[in-house]
Amino acid sequence: GLEVAIRNKIEHEVTQKASTSLHKRLSVLKTPQGKAGAAGNTKTTNAAPSK
Repeated sequence: GLEVAIRNKIEHEVTQKASTSLHKRLSVLKTPQGKAGAAGNTKTTNAAPSK
């Protein structure tokens, strides 16, 4: 029902915010040169091969 839809929406927003802030932190840690913008566009696909 409506309650489930609202809960799903809130969960989605919280997850989005959490993953965004976490990814920003990871981008800063992995690329101190300031490639955070580029990493943010490609999400986590960019993070794995950079080892």
